[in-house]
Amino acid sequence: VETRNDGSSAIEAALDYRPDVIFLDIAMPGMSGYEVARQLRSDAAIPDDLLLVALTGYGQEEDRRQALAAGFDVHMVKPVDVHILAQFFRNPPAASRPPLPADA
Repeated sequence: VETRNDGSSAIEAALDYRPDVIFLDIAMPGMSGYEVARQLRSDAAIPDDLLLVALTGYGQEEDRRQALAAGFDVHMVKPVDVHILAQFFRNPPAASRPPLPADA
C-alpha cells in the first residue's frame, strides 16, 4: 500500500509502483481527483486495466456521473462501510477500459 497527499504525487506513484487499484479522493491539493483520473487514463504507460476508485464525500448523482466521465470505474462515498469495502476486494469489478483522449 502506498499513500500520497496530492494529485501530482499520486500520478508519479502510479507510474512508479504500477498498482492494480488506486483509491483517489476528489478534493485534493493542487489537482482534483477528476484531473488525476483523466491524466492516468490518457497516459499510455498506465495499463488499461488499472481500477480507479473515487473515494469521496461527494455523493450526489451528478458527482457519480462526473467521476465516471473522468475515468473512474467505481464511486464510493465516505465514510465507506467496512462491509462494502470488503465486498469490493472480494469481487472487484473489471476495469478493462480504454484510455480517455487527452482532451476529455
